[in-house]
Amino acid sequence: MCGGMSNDNDSTQRDGPVTWRNVFCPCEPCCRLDFSRCKMTKEFGKLKVMKFPRLTQTGPTQTASLEEFGACLDRDTIVALRCDPDEVTIEGCLWLALINAKAFKLQEDQLHQGQHFEKDWLVAKGRRFSLVETRARDQARIYKALAEETLLNVQSMLKVKGIRF
Repeated sequence: MCGGMSNDNDSTQRDGPVTWRNVFCPCEPCCRLDFSRCKMTKEFGKLKVMKFPRLTQTGPTQTASLEEFGACLDRDTIVALRCDPDEVTIEGCLWLALINAKAFKLQEDQLHQGQHFEKDWLVAKGRRFSLVETRARDQARIYKALAEETLLNVQSMLKVKGIRF
């Protein structure tokens, strides 16, 4: 897990700094990038701050990168989606979901389960997971896939491949 933390924009563009630790913490302060108030330091360890020189290189546009990521999504892929701050629950600021079919672009604006999706948005059909329990002895989280299929906005997904549990 990495997060850039700096009040100096010029310094940020040159060399960071980057705040990091090996595991992402889903507690409410960390979801707001307020790592100094982390509620789970004992479980996940303290944050480290390092500077990394930035490389200037041209890469794909965000849209091209999004479409490339969307093309990798296939049936039985597990993804993590950012949720709105007012929807943060015990699961933290991320929802896990199981993709049921390839991602596709919407042909028209759509209202689905109370959510507005716009034409040309990249979406995938899938089912969200719900946290059932966290085992006390090893802090393992146990989830179940919800029965109801929903549309998932690819832009809200963390661009991480290979999530498994």
